Amino acid sequence: MQISILKTKNLNSKIKKKIFSLKKQSWKFNISEQKKWFIKNIGQNDQHILLEVKNKLIGYNCLRFNKIGLIKYFLLDTIIVDNNYRYKEIGSLLIFYNKILSELYNYYIFLKSNTQTKKFYIKNNFKIISKNNKKLFFLYGKKINKITINRILKHAKVEHSK
Repeated sequence: MQISILKTKNLNSKIKKKIFSLKKQSWKFNISEQKKWFIKNIGQNDQHILLEVKNKLIGYNCLRFNKIGLIKYFLLDTIIVDNNYRYKEIGSLLIFYNKILSELYNYYIFLKSNTQTKKFYIKNNFKIISKNNKKLFFLYGKKINKITINRILKHAKVEHSK
């Protein structure tokens, strides 16, 4: 298994195509729509973690850089594992590398997800910081306090709900 961590600006068209093809297994959007979304929403310095076996992308996730005043966090935007490799701890391996980046940069990791993934994120040491309807909001990092939680939630609801 080969693990790569690349910034957006270092992703070539071949790697992007692999990412979009993998995402197509779970998302209903076609490649063209994914490209448009990617260009609009992913920054040049955002981090991409890629897991490959024999040159096939089997796991991927993206961490988007965000900052509110002195509070820095990654938005865990996408995490996906190839259908043939599910239930083999590939998702937890991706999260492990997310945590390394979080500690290296001293950033929190924030994500919103549905209730179906609750056990996965709790197992990987994320804390539920808010819930509404069928959405859960998770945070990972050191020194989590109410001020940090409120600022990230407020920022995330404004910036990432578009």
